[in-house]
Amino acid sequence: MTSLNLLIRLPLKCSTIYLLTIYCLFTLFFISPLYCANITLNSSMGYNSNPASEPESKGALFADTGICLEESFPFYDTVKLNLASSFNYQVLEALPDNHQIVADLSISPLKQGNRYTPYIFSTIGFYRDSLVTSDRRNSFSFGAGVETILSSRYTFIFESSWKHIKYLEDSPPTFLPPEQKNKYQNGQKSESDPFSQPVQIDDEVTSTNTMSNQFQQIYDARNDNAFTVNMMLNLFISPSVTLSTGLAFEHLASSLDMESYTQITPALQCYWTINDKWQINLGGWFEMRRFYNINEMPPENEYQMIQGGANFQDFTIREDNNTFSVNMRLYYFPDAPFHIITDYSLLNGQYPVDEESYRERIIQCGISWSF
Repeated sequence: MTSLNLLIRLPLKCSTIYLLTIYCLFTLFFISPLYCANITLNSSMGYNSNPASEPESKGALFADTGICLEESFPFYDTVKLNLASSFNYQVLEALPDNHQIVADLSISPLKQGNRYTPYIFSTIGFYRDSLVTSDRRNSFSFGAGVETILSSRYTFIFESSWKHIKYLEDSPPTFLPPEQKNKYQNGQKSESDPFSQPVQIDDEVTSTNTMSNQFQQIYDARNDNAFTVNMMLNLFISPSVTLSTGLAFEHLASSLDMESYTQITPALQCYWTINDKWQINLGGWFEMRRFYNINEMPPENEYQMIQGGANFQDFTIREDNNTFSVNMRLYYFPDAPFHIITDYSLLNGQYPVDEESYRERIIQCGISWSF
């Protein structure tokens, strides 16, 4: 598919969703007669070297389009309500599409006369992916934070939140190769699929359906609950340069035990306003994740037979996963109500389980129009 076809396909597929979403969002944001929403339209095109984040990458061109609405207004003359909602649709070349809807609410004091600004927030999200169907999910979160002005050059933000994630699709077994994951995920079977073959256990033949049901019960669609603590220190080096350092701690408890983990993520970001027309952001983060219950696999004898007598311990080293990311974003502000964004990011996931390791590069350029 050419880039021209990609541009034509985008509005045709999501025009109906857009009309419905814009109608609902405008109804919400114009309830208050005192303020009107700030609207931002985003559109971009680019290339993703690995949209599915798999070891065997298959790159694709993509087109993104989205809308974001924001509004703030006082409530009972004591607090300020901040509402935001966004809708994003992505079309991939010769691959299934994905879209996401997010709504945010935050509450903070209307009068800010001291160094401390507390706030509470809540977020609802809906994500649908036709390429990696196991990532389809709904989420809800709420939390609280406080922003502290330490001095004229330093601010510190502390934030804590809880998030519930409901996945909508059954998860394919982690230890399967990508091609067998896809067959399992899409409900396809073949003669080479281990789940489609009878298995000999204690001189008795176990039926295909029995084995499939056992694995299906282990990998049902899961519910995750995540507790997160974020700390960020902002340093205003000069009027044009800001440096942000952050540290996040997350503990996720999943209904599928082998997906539970604790994670620590340090991050660094630099914002440089070159002049009134150019701005550049440079940053990166390093995610260190440790899983719990790493031996939560099918019974050893059944697992070994499926793998043809392979060593069971070779497939339970899913303890430490590390992901590294760097990104660069360049902004250009012409004498117009829009600005141009060019973005490059690199993600590198190195995991003990080879079927989970991946490398992904994303390059894109787009326009953001606010009014």
